[in-house]
Amino acid sequence: MHSMYEEPDLRINTMGTIFHIYRWPLIACLLLSIFVSAAAVCRAEQKTPYRLSAIEAYLYYSNTGTFSINIFDNKKFILWNVIIGEGSAHGYSNDTFIKILLKGKPGGYPEGLKIVLTARTPLETLLERESSPGIFASDGKYYAGYWLYGTGCTPVEITVRLIGKDSEQKLTKTIPFECGE
Repeated sequence: MHSMYEEPDLRINTMGTIFHIYRWPLIACLLLSIFVSAAAVCRAEQKTPYRLSAIEAYLYYSNTGTFSINIFDNKKFILWNVIIGEGSAHGYSNDTFIKILLKGKPGGYPEGLKIVLTARTPLETLLERESSPGIFASDGKYYAGYWLYGTGCTPVEITVRLIGKDSEQKLTKTIPFECGE
């Protein structure tokens, strides 16, 4: 029986030089490097974060069936009396579409991940909805959409939480609707 620390085989390479082969240490090092590399790849895949990237809001114009531009963070868009088509609205708007953008692993399906959207006015909760994202696109994006009914005169605070197994992300924005004479 051969020992792990036996005398090495003497081999001659194509250049005619004698070199030593330590079989078992060489094989052990090779296998160890393969397993370490595979483990690093697995850990990198497990730690690929799914993150809440953006929230957008669009007025829905009931007289044309079209949408406004994104009204979040748009200081130039005036949200005064949009229910009758005033302010910067290009039509009558009583409803708002909310679009959530998540980013993560391309083609990934994040099991256990939840999106929780809450939309509140100072007087009532318009929507409280929990959903699970589906398969992320090849560019690593996933979009979720939500309808808010009865909007247009009262400010609406939108809070989106992305809840995972080990973390939670939160993003809150307000749509400053107003109405008056």
